[in-house]
Order: sequence, then structure tokens, then C-alpha cells
Amino acid sequence: MQTALNGLDASYHSLHPAFKVFPRIRLEFYTGQAFRFLSKQALEESQYGEAVTFMEEAHRWLKGIRFPEIAHSTIEQAKNQVKTAIVEILPQLATLRKDNATIYFAIIPDISTLPLPNGAFIPKVEDFTPIPACSKSYFD
Repeated sequence: MQTALNGLDASYHSLHPAFKVFPRIRLEFYTGQAFRFLSKQALEESQYGEAVTFMEEAHRWLKGIRFPEIAHSTIEQAKNQVKTAIVEILPQLATLRKDNATIYFAIIPDISTLPLPNGAFIPKVEDFTPIPACSKSYFD
């Protein structure tokens, strides 16, 4: 057992550092994008305060992504993608805030008070029933 654990530990340390942090970066990026689209949905439903809150949360998630000081093309690509998303969000957030302050006067709720969507529905896996080897030809 200890040999297996030592092997796993050695395998983990042999991975490139960019590979170790990339899943966290993607998770934080897509969480920010999800809040951005929740904001757009709230705006379509005329929930202006909620739209501002969700867009602020999207901005907070994207600005909070920490990148390691690693020269790797994958990390550089992720940095550029996050920068682009922030550049796209900032004018939308400014417009939402301005419209809410001058037109709608909706209360901007705290993010903790808003209902967030649950995870996607994942169908249940069906049991696998193997075909016995002694049965008819498979191609009949």
C-alpha cells in the first residue's frame, strides 16, 4: 500500500505546475461566466436589482482569479481569456448600475439572498447486462 502511495505522490510531483492549477482557473472562470449569464437572464425578466448583483458577482469571480507565475502557453491563454471577459463585463456592469440608479431604482440584493440554480440533471446510469458468450451470433 505504501509503495502505491509513494508512486502516486511521485506522479503528482512530476506533473507540470500549470497542469495542477488549470482546473481551478477554469472552474473560477466558468463560475464567473455563469453569473454573467444569470445577470442577462435576470435582465430579460425585468429583475434589475438581481441583474446588477449577478453581474457584480461575475466581475468579483473573474477579478479574483489568481494566476501562477509560470511561463506556459495554457496559462497565458487563460489569462487572455479572463482579461477579455473582464473587458466585456465592465461596460455591461456600468450600464446596469447607471440604468438602475436613474431609471429602475430597484433594490440591489445581497448575493447570499438570491436563489442560485442547482446542478444540471444527470440521468441515472442503467445496469449493464452482458450477453452470454454461448448465445447466438452477435450479427444475426
